[in-house]
Amino acid sequence: MTTTTADPDLARSYRAIFGVGVILAVGAWLWLGGAAALGVVLGASMSGLSLVLLAKAVRNLMAGARTSWALLAVFKFAFLLILTYWVLQSRLVHPLGLALGIGALPLGIFLASLFIPAPEAAGGLTAGRGPASQEPTRKD
Repeated sequence: MTTTTADPDLARSYRAIFGVGVILAVGAWLWLGGAAALGVVLGASMSGLSLVLLAKAVRNLMAGARTSWALLAVFKFAFLLILTYWVLQSRLVHPLGLALGIGALPLGIFLASLFIPAPEAAGGLTAGRGPASQEPTRKD
């Protein structure tokens, strides 16, 4: 049982993470070199794909599909640890670049949250407002 509704706030977060990753990669290439820029690209890709998988797993867990998505979430975490260890041990990328790339995730989420409207601006329920709180008019 999967849900296919698109979440605009989550899509905004994905775009912000991608944008921050690109900006950090260009900055790393200019100041630290190509190996650091490759590390930023790899770190931002790893963390962004991790968020995509985690969001899909949580969405499906909340919809009622328990076992397979819970196993995916555990496997994803273990795979990220092993992949990060292997990348750092192989010395394919600069460690600072990888750390900057992974940092694109919280920075992107923070920047995306700056532009998400408050619940009352998006038609949410607030105390004291709306049709439910209005007194009916009395006609005698």
